[in-house]
Amino acid sequence: MFARRKATLAAVLGTTALVPALVGCGDDDGGGGPASAVPPDSPVYVEAAVRPEGDRAAAIEGLSQSITGVDDPGERIVALIDQSFAGEGVELTYAEDIEPWLGESGALFVRSLEPAAFTGGMADAAAVVEVTDTDAAQSFLDDVAADESSGDLEERTYEDVSYLADAEADAAVGLVDELMVAGTEDSFKASVDATSGESLADDETFSEQLGDLDADNLAELWLDLGTILDAATESAHADGTEIDAARAALGPLLDEPLTASLAATPETVTLETSAAGESGTEGDTEALGALPSDAWLALALGDAGTALSQTLEGLGSLGSELGDPSLDPEAIASAVEAETGLDLEDDILGWIGSAAFYLAGTSEAAFQGAAILGTDDREASAKVIDAGREAVERQSGRDADPPLLDGAEDGFSATGPTGEALEVVLADDEVVAALGGSKPAQDALEPAETLADSELFASALEALGDDHEASAYVALQDFLLVAEKGGQADDFQYQLARPYLDALQYLIFGTASDGERELSRLVLGVGEGA
Repeated sequence: MFARRKATLAAVLGTTALVPALVGCGDDDGGGGPASAVPPDSPVYVEAAVRPEGDRAAAIEGLSQSITGVDDPGERIVALIDQSFAGEGVELTYAEDIEPWLGESGALFVRSLEPAAFTGGMADAAAVVEVTDTDAAQSFLDDVAADESSGDLEERTYEDVSYLADAEADAAVGLVDELMVAGTEDSFKASVDATSGESLADDETFSEQLGDLDADNLAELWLDLGTILDAATESAHADGTEIDAARAALGPLLDEPLTASLAATPETVTLETSAAGESGTEGDTEALGALPSDAWLALALGDAGTALSQTLEGLGSLGSELGDPSLDPEAIASAVEAETGLDLEDDILGWIGSAAFYLAGTSEAAFQGAAILGTDDREASAKVIDAGREAVERQSGRDADPPLLDGAEDGFSATGPTGEALEVVLADDEVVAALGGSKPAQDALEPAETLADSELFASALEALGDDHEASAYVALQDFLLVAEKGGQADDFQYQLARPYLDALQYLIFGTASDGERELSRLVLGVGEGA
C-alpha cells in the first residue's frame, strides 16, 4: 500500500507541479512567484515556465518541429500526463482538473540534502507552482483526497494553512497563498514559513541575478555550491578527502551561488551562467574568425598563458587536498624539464599570449589541424621549437626538414605519425604547429577562406551577441560526420538518436565579465533537418 500511495502522489502531484510542460497558453501569473515560498537557505532552486506563452511558446514549437517533427509538443505532453494518471488508476485529466488553475511558472527547491522517503531517498525537496484560480486548485486537491487510489491522506493544518499529508510516505500538498506546494512535509512547512517571513525572493543576490523568471527564459537555476559542500561535510557518508578536493577545484565558485538560465527562439537554445570571480580566460572572437572556414572545431583564447598558469595552480591545490604530490606545480615543472630540458615557466608559459586551435576536414585525406600561439619572446619560443624538432627526430630516426612556410624565422617540417605533413614554425609573433595538407602552416595562417566568411559562423556569432567574446565553435553536422567515420555510426544508441541530430547546426561558446562575476553563454543553433 505504501508503494502504491507513494506512486499515486508522485503521479498526481509531481507530474502536475513539476511538468516542464509545453501545454499552450496560460493566464496571468498569480501570487508573488514561486521563490516567495522557498526558504532563503535552499541550496538548489530551479524555476521553469510550465505554461509558456507568446514568444516562448513559439520558440518551443519551432524547435520541436525542427528536431522531432512534432508540431504541437504540448498536446503530446498532455497525453503523457493523462496516461500517467490512468496508469495509477487516478480518475483525473489535465484538461478538466489541472488546466483551469495551473499558472505560468513552477519551481523545484531542495531544502536539505538529507534523504526523504517521498523523494525516493534523495534530497528533501518540494515543488511550487503558480495558481491562477485557487477555487479550482482546491477542488483538484479535494478530488485527490476523495480518490480511493490516493490511500489514507490526512487533512492537517500548519500555521493556519490546511494541507493533505501522507505520514507514511512523508508527503504533503496544499495551497500556500496563490501557490500549490507539493513535497515532503517538512519542506511544505518551510514553504509556509517562507511566505510569512524570509524567503529566497528576499535574498539580495538572488534578486540581482534572477528575481522573477525573465520573460525570455524557459528556466532558471540557483545553485549554492558552498552550502551543498557544507551539508555534505556533515553527512555520515561523507568522504572528507573528496569534499576538500572539490573545494579546491571549485575555488571562487563557492563564494556566491552560481546562477543559470535557459532561453530559446525557434532557431536557438541558449544557456547562460553567472559565477563569482573572474577566470581571466576570455575568448577572442577575431582570432576565432580568422581560422579556416572548413574548421568543424575551433577554439580561441585571448590570454592562454595566464589560463594555463591558473590551471597549474588549481592542480596544485587539488593535489594538496588529495595528498598527490604529482599534481604539485613544481613536480610538473620538474617532469617537463626532465623530458624536454625546458623551464616550464620561463621557456613555455612565460611567452604564450593568445592561442587558437582548430580541426578541419571530414575525410582522412582532407584532415587538417593547427595550434597557433602568440609570443612576445622569440628566443624562448625558438627553444620550444628546437625541443620539438629534437623529439621528432628521435622518434622518426631521421633529420627534420626545413619549414615549408615562406618567411618563417625558425622551424621545421616532417612527416607525421600516420604519413601526414607536420610543420612547426615561428613567423612574426606567432608559433604555429600544424598538421595535414601540402603546406600546413600556410593553410593555418593564410587560409583561402576564413570562418568569418562562413554564413553558419556568422549566424552563430549573431546568436552569441557582441557582449561576449567567442572562445569555442563547433560545426555540428561536420563534427557528427567525423564521429560517424570514426565508428560512432555503428553504435546502436547513436543510431536511435541520429534522426534528431539532423537539425543541429552549431554550438558557440563565449565569455564576459561584469567586474565581479564571470559570465558565459552557450548557444545551440537549430535548423531544418537534412
